[in-house]
Amino acid sequence: QAVNQTFAGQDFYTEEKLDGNYYEISTLPLRDDQDNIYSVLTIYRNINTYKMIQEELQMKIAALEKSNENLQQFAYVASHDLQEPLRKIRAFGDRLSTRYQDVLDATGQDYIRRMQNAAARMQVLINDLLKFSRVARKMSFSNRLTQI
Repeated sequence: QAVNQTFAGQDFYTEEKLDGNYYEISTLPLRDDQDNIYSVLTIYRNINTYKMIQEELQMKIAALEKSNENLQQFAYVASHDLQEPLRKIRAFGDRLSTRYQDVLDATGQDYIRRMQNAAARMQVLINDLLKFSRVARKMSFSNRLTQI
């Protein structure tokens, strides 16, 4: 096939495993001064190292995708699991502030205000974590390797 295609004037490239080794095979037409094809040049290039690296990269990509999937799942579960205790902290902080406003001195009111501010910051962090897990679930890696 390569020779026929090459004598038809087309370059031919393929990869094959021969004798346990991987080769990139390039078949090119050789032309004379009148642009007539008079022969075919075939070049075999050993690409075992490239194939080994490619295989290793595929395994690392698969491991990274699995790790990211686990991280996304953890972020999703953690953000949801942290919501309820935080709602309770905020609700009790609001109750303390409302019911005991007259009883608490300035220091007590400051503590409640700090607690509510910290809970509000925590809510922002949890929401950001939840957004991250949603965005990350929509992302994917390209398994396509490019030869340089």
